[in-house]
Amino acid sequence: MTFRTAAISLLVLATAGCTPRQLPPRPPMASGDPIPLTVGVRLADNRESQRIGPEIVRTWESQHLFERIEYPYTGGEKVDAELTLTVEEGHCATRIVKPPYLPIDGDLEEEMAHGASVIIAVEGQPFERYSAYDSISGRWPLHPFTIGPPGLLDWSRAMDRYHHQALANRLARQIWASHPPSARRALFSNEQR
Repeated sequence: MTFRTAAISLLVLATAGCTPRQLPPRPPMASGDPIPLTVGVRLADNRESQRIGPEIVRTWESQHLFERIEYPYTGGEKVDAELTLTVEEGHCATRIVKPPYLPIDGDLEEEMAHGASVIIAVEGQPFERYSAYDSISGRWPLHPFTIGPPGLLDWSRAMDRYHHQALANRLARQIWASHPPSARRALFSNEQR
């Protein structure tokens, strides 16, 4: 074996499976003028709503979707409407994709998908319903230099955050589209009920 062949073999072994970390593109933040309502947000009583819901609400607050968001809403505060956010049980799959020629390197691939729905109620009566679905996937290279915290953990958290923000954005776009600025003056007024 020549020196050149040995050097190339060593380089292949050291970098095989070393694709750059792949995160999906950051979801563009939906934006618009705040809808002039104070909304109380409740999360459905299931595991996914309790886990993902707070991130969705934080995204809406940063987007200024509504004039004011009361969260967590307990029912005692004065609000114009109550919003119930439900995140359905989704799917999360993690697998190792290995090149056939090396037993130790490969990529960790993660996929997530969830659906979410919103019911806006006025005086206890359902007024509007929205639903959204989002899926996301990304890859992390596995070789001796990339396994373990903090990199892999940070990547996984970023995947979660991007996915939750994408769900929030999809719902926010629907809500904004249903309430263009020209129609907001009469929003949830007595004439509408």
